[in-house]
Amino acid sequence: MTLDRNTNRLIALVNQILDFRQTEARGFGIDFMRVNITALLLDSWLSFQSMAKKKHLELSFDFPDVEVYAMADEEALKKIFSNLFSNAVKYGEREIFVRLVPPGIDQPDIVIEIANDGALIPAEMSERIFEPFYRLKGSNRQKGTGIGLRPGPIAGHPAQGPAFPGR
Repeated sequence: MTLDRNTNRLIALVNQILDFRQTEARGFGIDFMRVNITALLLDSWLSFQSMAKKKHLELSFDFPDVEVYAMADEEALKKIFSNLFSNAVKYGEREIFVRLVPPGIDQPDIVIEIANDGALIPAEMSERIFEPFYRLKGSNRQKGTGIGLRPGPIAGHPAQGPAFPGR
């Protein structure tokens, strides 16, 4: 089972690199569909579970009692969740926190937080991490491409950009 997940994760990474190059060359197309965000988050986590166990990382989920759906590009969300979980596992020290907040009266958007207890990204570098192949100084001890994510529309409206909670 672990071999299958690792193989699937490797295939997904190769596809992400190819998609990244294609996006640079031709632009990015969005394919909206009804996506179960709750299931997608849990499924994405499974790909990194064995890596997290090797590092003895604890995982905390804070999900609502009902499943959360959105009109979004499922493939784009998979890539984003994969990138966020990969970084959370790579740079986490003891814990990873995942929180999903459905839209409500006071909050019209879905909120997804994937965080760890590792070192914070310095505020002055928070925008640079979205540059292709940019890596923070000192992160070279961890393997990675630095492909990163660019804020953009994935769920029906332009993304608001990153949020960096005080963890």
